Amino acid sequence: MVFLRDFKWPLAKTLACAFVAGCLFLGARGLYQSTEGRYAECARQTMETGHWLDPVLNGRPHWTKPPLTYLAIMGPMKVAGVNTWTARAYLVPCMLLAIYGVWLLGRHLGKDLRLGELSALVFAASAYPLAAGTVVSTDLPLTAFLILAQAYFWQAIRSSSLVSVFLMWFWLGLAFVTKGPPSLLVLPAIVATFFLLPREQRKALRLFNPGALALYFFIAGTWYVWEVNRNPGLLQYWLHDEVINRSMTDEFRRNPQFYMNFVIYLPVLLFGCWPWGGWLIYLQRRVWWSKLVSCFAGGAGLRAWSWPALCANVREWTIEVKWSVLAFGLPLLVFFLSRSKLPLYVLPLFGPLSVFIAAGLLRAFARDTSRLLKWATVLAVSVWALFVVVKGVLPYFPGDRDMKVIYAAVVKQVPDIQTDRLAVVCGRPLNGLQFYFQKELTCLDSKGTAEIAQWAKSRGAVEKFLILRPAQKGNVEKCVRPASVAFSPLTDVWVLARVSAAP
Repeated sequence: MVFLRDFKWPLAKTLACAFVAGCLFLGARGLYQSTEGRYAECARQTMETGHWLDPVLNGRPHWTKPPLTYLAIMGPMKVAGVNTWTARAYLVPCMLLAIYGVWLLGRHLGKDLRLGELSALVFAASAYPLAAGTVVSTDLPLTAFLILAQAYFWQAIRSSSLVSVFLMWFWLGLAFVTKGPPSLLVLPAIVATFFLLPREQRKALRLFNPGALALYFFIAGTWYVWEVNRNPGLLQYWLHDEVINRSMTDEFRRNPQFYMNFVIYLPVLLFGCWPWGGWLIYLQRRVWWSKLVSCFAGGAGLRAWSWPALCANVREWTIEVKWSVLAFGLPLLVFFLSRSKLPLYVLPLFGPLSVFIAAGLLRAFARDTSRLLKWATVLAVSVWALFVVVKGVLPYFPGDRDMKVIYAAVVKQVPDIQTDRLAVVCGRPLNGLQFYFQKELTCLDSKGTAEIAQWAKSRGAVEKFLILRPAQKGNVEKCVRPASVAFSPLTDVWVLARVSAAP
């Protein structure tokens, strides 16, 4: 691949801008229910126990994810206190690592430093990666580690460096201890590409070096082996619930329907890299339109889509193109087949996607370097500025899932509220609300009439408080009789019930 040599947007400039944009207003918006609240509160409760490698949530071991993300959240909280900013602080270095990984991937995949620079800029100033950089979850660190692993794989191909092979397996190990089996989705493309290389190049690459594999299994497996030995039945839980049930059943009720692929994943992939993806589509509109017309018009255009012609085209693909198709297509196929679908699952695909878009832009501006640099600068700075403005303004338009808003409303109405007299009438704990109270709150089943009544009696002859949905007012009034209840709104969908002291 030969690209223009005059496009200059240094990696250091991209990292600096991304750092500033990521840090500003990072804690302005509160933690959303349920993902952000669950990760942050699990980290807080685990930190309180003092056993940082044993995740705990609401008094029970929380084995759904390995501890690396919780450790990353706990570090800033331990130093600077429990608040929204410290809960999200780990996202900033993860974003910088991901940007560096995209830069390295583009540089070695295209054998061109300028492709790396533009790829990093595209990733750092794209809508979806920026939005993901504000969400407390495992997905951004997983993305950073997987992109770095793929980047060092290509560095190893170009240089036959054993150090690069070790680094590839190192980052894959960290990815596994971040989210477990989903980290393996990049391996099929890596292994397939390795076996597509000429024999002499495979020998020089030493991809499966015993020392590198030992490093991977040590990093990826030590925590799992340690916990399985200490907790009988844990391995069965991981294999049955977290692998089989999560991927092949709708037990976790995470959009299992097949059509949700087009509702969740398709918009994210189409618009997640905007404005860069839209810019590329605009630049290539005539080329793509002519191909589409020739296809539907029949003749040579239609014959190009025949099975023999497609097979011939695939055989002519370079090793870089084959890897790109496999690295993007195979994980996406798994996501489509899985019964568990969430938008952030496809975030790791934005590494290869950013390189693809950057390569397209470089080709489109091969004869006009100054124009590419000017418009890329305008786009990137505009996106970062808009991103910062949105983060700063968003708290003024609070959503019903923002637990900081509910916390502030409760404290405003009852400044001296005691958490042992506060309960949430909901199907599951509001972990984000617990994070702000820094206390585990009683969670009552909204359909459990006897449970609500028992809780009210157990608190004694004192004023008590319940957070509930407006539709549950009548049920609560019946449950706490003869005590009277006064309701006041917290948000559009939550109200606070003040239960008077029983006569």
